[in-house]
Amino acid sequence: MNSPIGKDEADELNNHGTYYDVQIVDFALFVGKNELARKQLDVTKGRIQSQIMADGSQPHELKRTKSLGYSLMNLEGFVYLAQFAEKLNINLWDYQTAEGARLKKAFAFLRPYLKDPKSWPFEQIGPVELDVMERFKKNAQYFLNSN
Repeated sequence: MNSPIGKDEADELNNHGTYYDVQIVDFALFVGKNELARKQLDVTKGRIQSQIMADGSQPHELKRTKSLGYSLMNLEGFVYLAQFAEKLNINLWDYQTAEGARLKKAFAFLRPYLKDPKSWPFEQIGPVELDVMERFKKNAQYFLNSN
């Protein structure tokens, strides 16, 4: 939170900012600083608003040369944050922005590309790592079937 690199990552609008939140919330919970975790989860709500559109797309990740991989990885970070939030009785799974963006829509946006990643219409200069795809499939199946 105080290092130059951490301060730089804190305001990033892509997966770097999401994973900054993951680290802050995870470490805060680990050391019992629940108020810090809550405060950072409020920042996370702002990230959902700035990173996920109403259709579920993640425009900051779509601009990248490995856009499917980064979209999957960024959403995985939000999964971690939603799981951490549950420990504080905060429901990020159903959080919805005023524009209608929510995690469920981000899963739904990516879901068609699980069976056929080659049909992804954005730039992806190499294959998505198999472990990233498998974790996403597991998370998507759980999340979309339970909500």
